[in-house]
Amino acid sequence: MPMPATPPTAVLDTDQTADLIGAIGTPGLGAALLSALAPALRCAHLSAFVFDAQLLPHQVMAESLGGTTVAELAGQIARSAGLYRWDPNTYAISAAAPSHDEVLTTRRRISDIAPDDQTHALYLRFALVDRVSLLARAGETWFALNLYRDQQAGEFDQATLAAWRASARLLAALLRRHFEWRPPPVWRRAMRPDNAALEKRLALLPGRLSAREQQVCARALRGITNPGIALDLGVQLSTVNTLRRRAFAKLGISTLGELFLLCLWPADASG
Repeated sequence: MPMPATPPTAVLDTDQTADLIGAIGTPGLGAALLSALAPALRCAHLSAFVFDAQLLPHQVMAESLGGTTVAELAGQIARSAGLYRWDPNTYAISAAAPSHDEVLTTRRRISDIAPDDQTHALYLRFALVDRVSLLARAGETWFALNLYRDQQAGEFDQATLAAWRASARLLAALLRRHFEWRPPPVWRRAMRPDNAALEKRLALLPGRLSAREQQVCARALRGITNPGIALDLGVQLSTVNTLRRRAFAKLGISTLGELFLLCLWPADASG
């Protein structure tokens, strides 16, 4: 008879969880999180990002052990260089289901990154070898928590990864409540873009979508189904299907996730 699988060891004990709950809504939550997670996960750095209405990440938390500023500097460089565009977190968000309760986890090792990638150079610069992330949201606002291992600790092993995944929902709940109680400026602005904002963004894409195609795609990006789009625009469902199919063909894509990614950085947009 096979032995039952051993459940993953909890990352946080009861006392640590209570301490973190007490830090919710205070400026010290980031430091408290790293202090609590570092012993079990052997992570050296922590950062958190909130995604704004334009679907861009903003660093709202950065902590490093030993009094360094690695997490803060690395986050600033990644943001200014636009490295988020090719980050697994961005792709995970674009492909996520509409459920607001969903908590996603990703991993990015230096060995998974091409040597000529700017992110590879960033990892080398700060002696990073591995990153685990959780992605969750409150309402329509996505946020991410990243934990990094350096060269001294080496990559995350399977047992540690299992413990991390088992703790992701608790950590997401702590951060969700923290941002609701102490919202950074970007959190208050991070509402889902309206139709007009998305249509303006879609107009910048190289496929030269018609106005009607922009209207259909904008509503699709907001999670409205094709029948809902037809009702909103006062057209037949078959018309919506045709417009969406034609728009995707112009853009050379086949999924809504690909459209989401295209809208992160329209070809003619600045920055």
